[in-house]
Amino acid sequence: MDSHVGEMVDWLCEFIGFKSLGGMHVLGQELEAQEWLKKQFEQWRLFDKIDYWFVDSEKRRPNVVGVITGKRPSEGKKLIYNGHVDVVPVPDEELARWGSDPWRGTVREVRVYGRGANDMKGGLTATVWATRAIVDSGIELNSDLIIEAVVGEEEGGAIGTRAAVQRGYTAPFAVVTEPTDQEIKVSTVGNFDFRLQVTGKEMHTGWRNRMLYPQRHGIPTGSEVGVDAIEKTVKYISAFRELERQWALRWRHDLFDNPLGSTGLGAFTINVTQIRGGNYKGSVAGQCEIAGEVYYPPWVKADDVIGEMKATIEHTSLMDDWLRSHPPRFLVPETFHVPGYELDRRNEGCEALARAFRESIGSEATFAAFQGPGDWNYLGNMGIPTVAFGPDSMGAHGPNESVSIRAMVQVCKTLVAMAIDWCGL
Repeated sequence: MDSHVGEMVDWLCEFIGFKSLGGMHVLGQELEAQEWLKKQFEQWRLFDKIDYWFVDSEKRRPNVVGVITGKRPSEGKKLIYNGHVDVVPVPDEELARWGSDPWRGTVREVRVYGRGANDMKGGLTATVWATRAIVDSGIELNSDLIIEAVVGEEEGGAIGTRAAVQRGYTAPFAVVTEPTDQEIKVSTVGNFDFRLQVTGKEMHTGWRNRMLYPQRHGIPTGSEVGVDAIEKTVKYISAFRELERQWALRWRHDLFDNPLGSTGLGAFTINVTQIRGGNYKGSVAGQCEIAGEVYYPPWVKADDVIGEMKATIEHTSLMDDWLRSHPPRFLVPETFHVPGYELDRRNEGCEALARAFRESIGSEATFAAFQGPGDWNYLGNMGIPTVAFGPDSMGAHGPNESVSIRAMVQVCKTLVAMAIDWCGL
């Protein structure tokens, strides 16, 4: 691996050059990258089987799966290495903060910069080059090694990973090479979205004083005149903030509080990410809505989390004359729900990966929790014991996204050792 670092970096830079956009508003732009990846697999002759199929009816979103067929399946165990090729967009506002072209892999000092370098083409590169190292070294595995390059992770729902499982790609253990700072992530949060719609009553802004102050007898005032939906919505935002703080104080877990890892607290949050209100600058807002996402730890039920949010909304409404008779509309989950997942760190796959890390890198592996959901949630909840393990943890979804070359090589070496240990020789 050390003698092929330059080639691996060049390959990653070329991979970054494919604008394989994904996410909720830019679905299905992975085709060109997947066609290139398929050709790479064919040219290198790494696999006994290359499976290329579309997971959507429009035939724009293909998965690519390569399989090294084991020579003595009864003497080893199948292993899946999984990664997604889709990356999030680079908005114009963010582009100005980049130090290089995000759609062109750029090497600066000891890192590779570009959209997707971190999330997660760096991890996929480590996976592919681990496979090359195994094949080029003449190593023959007893059981199947399955390399999955899937689509559709960024919009949630794991369309590509689900399709791979449904196509029959299963194993006793899987590793998703998302950026984890080379920690073995055995636990990950659940995640759902929500929308809260608050109704007010429009009126001319010149009459706002009648909403705020008592008037002489016979003159309309308060909600008789108008109701500012934005101000009412602020009450719910404040109530969510207090609920979020209570959650943070209530729960503890050694994986989510690991002082040696990169996780720390903060796995139980209410994120208000969008606010929209009013229709005209000259009118008090007659409507306002907030939208966002909630993260919760895997040992808590989503129904209980949603129940607390509903109770908080109801209590806030009861404390306001207008809201008591005009309660807001709460849509939850609005479009998606990813259940949390946790794997016992004593699982034999976890122990094998930790052993491979120690053999390859010379230090003990750290077990920790991941504070965002991904394809490993779905693999785990579909019955395949799964962890996340990949290079670095810097800059995903942000300006100057990058991956450490050293970390990528370390992950690559660990994946080689893991395949040899788990699949058998």
